[in-house]
Amino acid sequence: MNSIVKLLPILRLKELTYKDLTVINKLKIVVDSIVFILFILIIYIIFIFPIITEKYEFKNLHLYTLNKNNKIDEYLKKVDNYLKDSTPLYSDKLDINIYVYNSGLLYYLNNPLSLTYTDTFASEFGKDTILFKKVDFNKNLSYSFGLKENFSAILAHEVIHVFQENKYKDNKIPTWVKEGYAMYATRELYTDKPKDILKDFIQNYPNLNSKNISTEYKLWMLMVQHAIEDLHINIDTLHSGQVKYNSILNSLLKKYKLKDKHNDN
Repeated sequence: MNSIVKLLPILRLKELTYKDLTVINKLKIVVDSIVFILFILIIYIIFIFPIITEKYEFKNLHLYTLNKNNKIDEYLKKVDNYLKDSTPLYSDKLDINIYVYNSGLLYYLNNPLSLTYTDTFASEFGKDTILFKKVDFNKNLSYSFGLKENFSAILAHEVIHVFQENKYKDNKIPTWVKEGYAMYATRELYTDKPKDILKDFIQNYPNLNSKNISTEYKLWMLMVQHAIEDLHINIDTLHSGQVKYNSILNSLLKKYKLKDKHNDN
């Protein structure tokens, strides 16, 4: 025990000099200040932000933002109408709250797990909340670290995740199905159209273009589309986790006579 104490001078309180105490006090002030700032930010996010923001609504979609823009109503209506026709998971009974912070600090503070995916435009938080990092409503664009994509596409994508979480709450949905289906159900809203993604896949697999959408998301979208449209796999079965990644990928590659250069997943 004595040897441990010798190795940790900060624990030898009797031997601390005035200088040591000054350093400790300064560190304590810094830590206390950081905790206080985080506390204020959390209070702002939870209680103040929803009050001072502009609120836009269409049916069950509720969007909160500090930016006043008449186009937001149009985007909400467009997304709702599109999803009503594109997916059987659609429901207008779920109240979905959408927060557009236009601040990376507020975005990551409210959802720290997003720090592991810094290239994401938005994230589904819980079963009824969607968070956006940065949006330009005039241009219908969502931004993330130099990337940009249609806001309406990203919003529809995240709403699909809310539908998935609420319908399949007891299932552990495979990532390729969760993201692939969200891409598939909203594919016509993206900058890169389905025919262009397929063309890119046939010509360049496995090195798909990832300018706006990640390579993985594009591949997963094509796999889900193949599973539903060609193999006639029910979406409930697809979300159950029973369908194997490699079997769908190999079937897709066989359809277009491509060789698998991927490692097994």
